Amino acid sequence: MSRMDYDEEGHSIVIADGSELLVYDGASEAPRWRTDVGAPLVGVGSSAIAIVSLDASGVFAMWSHETATQVRSVPLGVPATALAHDFDGRCAAVHPGGVVSLLGGAPRAIDVPGATAAAFGSDDTLLVGTRDGALHRFDAQGHPTGTTRVPGPVHAIAWNAGGFFLVANGGSLHRLDGLEVAHVTNAPERAPIRGVVCSARGDRVGLQAGDHLAVVLAYPSRETVGHAQYADRTISGLAFGPSAWFAVGLDQGDGNKFDMATGAVHRTDPHPGRRLNRWVLMSAFGPPRSEPAPARRSGPDHARRAVLVRFVREQLAAHPRWVRMWSVIALVLCLGVLGILAGVYFDGAGTMDDIGLPLGFAAVFGLLSVGGIGYAQLELGGLDRHPLIEALRKDRPPIARLYRTTIIRRGMQSPALSFVLASGGETWIEMDDATRAELEAWLG
Repeated sequence: MSRMDYDEEGHSIVIADGSELLVYDGASEAPRWRTDVGAPLVGVGSSAIAIVSLDASGVFAMWSHETATQVRSVPLGVPATALAHDFDGRCAAVHPGGVVSLLGGAPRAIDVPGATAAAFGSDDTLLVGTRDGALHRFDAQGHPTGTTRVPGPVHAIAWNAGGFFLVANGGSLHRLDGLEVAHVTNAPERAPIRGVVCSARGDRVGLQAGDHLAVVLAYPSRETVGHAQYADRTISGLAFGPSAWFAVGLDQGDGNKFDMATGAVHRTDPHPGRRLNRWVLMSAFGPPRSEPAPARRSGPDHARRAVLVRFVREQLAAHPRWVRMWSVIALVLCLGVLGILAGVYFDGAGTMDDIGLPLGFAAVFGLLSVGGIGYAQLELGGLDRHPLIEALRKDRPPIARLYRTTIIRRGMQSPALSFVLASGGETWIEMDDATRAELEAWLG
């Protein structure tokens, strides 16, 4: 279920927030118009001729790109769960009993029990996936042309300009040529593939992994072009725009655009009357490094290693120290409140009925503060056993991959380096450009 779109001509960005339909200018990300459709939106799109929307009550609508003018409204009479659409204007509503195709203008019901996702092919073929992994193909007239299957429920389907469908079933991504299924790639660890989109030329594939990670792969090489990871926001949809632009929709009606060629990051501006939201973003897009990888040092430089390991350890310790500091402050405040309440009680100025509620709150917050201090101490005490620290202390650190990234937090950008260990797991560390270059040179 995608509640965001960015058309391949770059004209409009459209994002759903509950029942609100929010349209932004595709070039400047400035707000263009907004409207409330009266029911939660399950899918939105930007086609060559109109903005399209589908709400949970089954009302399909078309809107002007430039103003909140509704040019068509079709009540489908089904509780819709997802919208299948493309830039050419083909649309279909997915519901638990099947799909309602709007190809050709008039709604056409197609029964597919357990339908979860659908997509149109370039020849008006419609592919429908189900919760038990079945894939049903239908021609332009809605007649069945074959059925195949992938393991597990179908989460998302996308048409690729190379002449095939891509199907995400949570744990993996599959390619469907005709009725032949071929495995493409697996989902990242603990992050099921919930969405898939393809660029206009078919040479890029965007994946939503879990709620917080978007990954772009080159196709057919499957090399990672870039990624965007959100610490405190949920992804609502993905889309490829014109040229090298890739867009990510977020909950609360916001979105980011990434220039995959340069690494530039843009965000949407809020509509009048809506608040300006901020979020933490870790992204890695841009050109590959043209300089050759620095050679690994010929022998272990123990002094330099100690300095760099100490730096990484200090960076890892920053968050638990922050938690400990605020937990100590909170505990001192709670103890102060408890002391005041005890004085009131023993002086006879108040009864237990008077102070019971604030006493309970102070005690609960005091216990939470003690828990925060304990958590921070455990984290700090275990830093020497952190997998990254242990790896960096070895003569040949088992680092499978290093890549540069940028942390965007509350409007500020900080350079960072991401470490992927050979044993699995990834840790990113904020650092300045000089330190990052030195670590890269040391690790080779």
